[in-house]
Amino acid sequence: MTAVVVLLILVSAISRSNAILALFIPLALNYLWLFIVGKIPPLKPFYPTGMALTLSLTILWLYSVVAPRRHPIICIISALIIFTLFGIATYHSIGINDYLYRTILFPYYFLLSIAIIAGLVFSGIRCRKRFTNRRFILSLLIGIYIFNLLALTGVTIYGMKYTGFSSSYRLILPVFLGGSLLATIISFLLILPYILITFRNALFRTAMMSVFGLTKNIAINDDLKNECERR
Repeated sequence: MTAVVVLLILVSAISRSNAILALFIPLALNYLWLFIVGKIPPLKPFYPTGMALTLSLTILWLYSVVAPRRHPIICIISALIIFTLFGIATYHSIGINDYLYRTILFPYYFLLSIAIIAGLVFSGIRCRKRFTNRRFILSLLIGIYIFNLLALTGVTIYGMKYTGFSSSYRLILPVFLGGSLLATIISFLLILPYILITFRNALFRTAMMSVFGLTKNIAINDDLKNECERR
């Protein structure tokens, strides 16, 4: 699947703009730290999920440039489709055991994917009237954490009712908070390189503003305007 994503980046760069090649930076950074994570036994099971999220994020950013002016609902649906398709394809290309894939890995991956999308939507809403890089990043972090906390709470309560297991909420509260924080850190570390590239790259910054409806509220300097017009 990596070869397919690399090919899509190259084709898009040739047909649209060389600025798209910047996607190789977050892709390489994520691959580097996932390689390190894969060498640590307790964290090794996360490796395929991290790979799937990285490839899906790369395609999502590529999509934002290829089709930036879409209705927000269409963007959200498209993001869900991208994460689902590339997640399934990545897991199968790695050769994950079917039972492990169906019961643990893909459900966990899907929750992290929705958390990332929810975080982006939350950031877009929070920054619609006033945008700064710091405000967007903090909003993204908060949005991802809130969704992970709600999702983990819901899954745990459902599991307790389904299995008949009962426990004091005082005892499982640390699990909610700690598990949500871990999932948030994982998601945030994977998406952060793409966000930073967006802030520095005129093409992706313009696409982000268009997707989130921020164009009218953010002043683009003349250099960025001229660069975008040339491309």
